[in-house]
Amino acid sequence: MFAPNAPNPPADLPQPQAPQNPPAVRQEEEEEEEEPSEPTYSIFGGNDGGSQVIQFQLASMQYVMLNQDSVLYAHPEVRVHEGYESRFLTGPKFDYYEHLGNQPSIYCGAGGPHAGKILPIVLLKKRVPLLVQDDCCLANTGFVIREPVCLKAGTNTEHQLQMTRFTAEPSGWPPRMRGASVFVQSPGCIMETNLGPNESLHVYTSAIVALTEGVTLQVPLTS
Repeated sequence: MFAPNAPNPPADLPQPQAPQNPPAVRQEEEEEEEEPSEPTYSIFGGNDGGSQVIQFQLASMQYVMLNQDSVLYAHPEVRVHEGYESRFLTGPKFDYYEHLGNQPSIYCGAGGPHAGKILPIVLLKKRVPLLVQDDCCLANTGFVIREPVCLKAGTNTEHQLQMTRFTAEPSGWPPRMRGASVFVQSPGCIMETNLGPNESLHVYTSAIVALTEGVTLQVPLTS
């Protein structure tokens, strides 16, 4: 729900930056060039230990999917459409925030429910799906498929995570893979850990923000 008058962006807001590819999602570029289909964004705040806010700059016909619980403000001309994910009984609900007006650029902003960091994760081409804890889902851009999943540490166990599965989706005809980004938010900071074949890591289940599909959870053999 928006205030009667959408707030103006902060005066010290840095210039919008193009979506960046963080270390966790580097991969070799293919011959086909990516089409610039994603809106630009800026992440600001959090230097004092508080919450960060992400602001998306939407050019004409661009859109972003925002978690209904993360929306902070939007330009008066932003069109809001209920996302089809609302048919799911579990998981976060996302809505379309789309620019269909005449202005060259409009904005909308989102943030997490608690103090912490916002991390963009880029999904490209044939990248494996990304699983994100429901409490950490903030937004996504580009064409993606979202599915609710429950990640369990084996059978007959109470160790489980309610997560959303993000998969990059081809668009247009003939189908082409365009850029897609998932934005996650977590209390404190977010640390990237890359596991090689047959490598493992002990971690609190509640500390997992996101992981790529193929990583499995197992109950530790010791106390």
